[in-house]
Amino acid sequence: MVKTLQTLTLFLLLAGMHASGNQITEATVCQILADPVAYNGRMVKVRGRVVTGFEFFDIQGEGCGQSINSITLAYPDQPGIEPAPSFTLSRDSEFKRFERYLAEKVSAKGKSRSRFECDRYEVTATITGRLDGVERAGIIRDDSGKVVAVQGFGHANRYRARLVIQSVSGVVAKDISGACGPAAHNDANSSGRVLSTATNPVQTSVCEITRSPASFDGKMVRLRATVASGFEVFAIRDPSNEKCDLIWLTYADGGPVASLSLGARRPNLQRLPVKLRNDRELKRFQKLLDAEMYPRSRGHICIACTRYEVTATMTGRLDYAGEGRGFGHMNAYEAQLVLASVSDVAATDLASNYDLKEYSPTPVRFPTG
Repeated sequence: MVKTLQTLTLFLLLAGMHASGNQITEATVCQILADPVAYNGRMVKVRGRVVTGFEFFDIQGEGCGQSINSITLAYPDQPGIEPAPSFTLSRDSEFKRFERYLAEKVSAKGKSRSRFECDRYEVTATITGRLDGVERAGIIRDDSGKVVAVQGFGHANRYRARLVIQSVSGVVAKDISGACGPAAHNDANSSGRVLSTATNPVQTSVCEITRSPASFDGKMVRLRATVASGFEVFAIRDPSNEKCDLIWLTYADGGPVASLSLGARRPNLQRLPVKLRNDRELKRFQKLLDAEMYPRSRGHICIACTRYEVTATMTGRLDYAGEGRGFGHMNAYEAQLVLASVSDVAATDLASNYDLKEYSPTPVRFPTG
């Protein structure tokens, strides 16, 4: 009888230890990001907005005060997850809803070659899984500048915390498809009204704005800027100082070839559209931006191979996205300029930067048949 009681006591003790080792801690994204190491290896339950794209799969926090206010997500069967999880992913009906909502996108096209892809839904969910955390993320150097370690999670090891998903619950999806498109389409329903541009704009620069974008929010500004245009980029930079941040540029005919906007980080601005002055200067400005270099053979692929670097004096409304939000591709820009007019357009021909044996400044016709 004594031996039976001892065996039962040992069994209950071991069972209790096992249960405590698998205890699930409820926490917010901000609580975890405040000290990821404290949660390292623990099973946690976190609720937040989930966003996904080509290089990211995150659950986001609001106002966490971190350089990245997100935890990267991963599935337990993904390659490279160390240590290997002791659980499998619950692919139940709630998870299937979660996957379906995240996968749905909507597209909008500008009048030029620009194309915008946005989330159809803003998805909120509760994620349960194992939290992996490090104190610092990225390339770690010693005092001499020597690289001593690379740590962190997600794309380019940017994240201090990773949540390996065991299950998903409480999925809520809000349809935000109506907001997709150029930023001018995100303005309030103005019933045909437009913002008056007759007031004297503030004379400024890209650098001055990016140092304090909130102080220019909603103001008409005039500045000299160079367009930075690429596959997923349509922004302006300071022509006299390339170290300053960029400002996203938007107007009806402008935009990158492709752009992805995250619903959870999209600014909710209730402002009148800006009327664009469609004069000869604007048409010349757009023609220079649209000019490309063309591959001379089918073996070469060139996406957004711009022919000219275009600089102009631009007038428009400056919008500030607010903390944790942004404009443009992946909502990476704190500020945007909604263009009203351009003047003094200048262009630098970039054709000499290309190998002219492989690329032509004029369209190339390939033989058929």
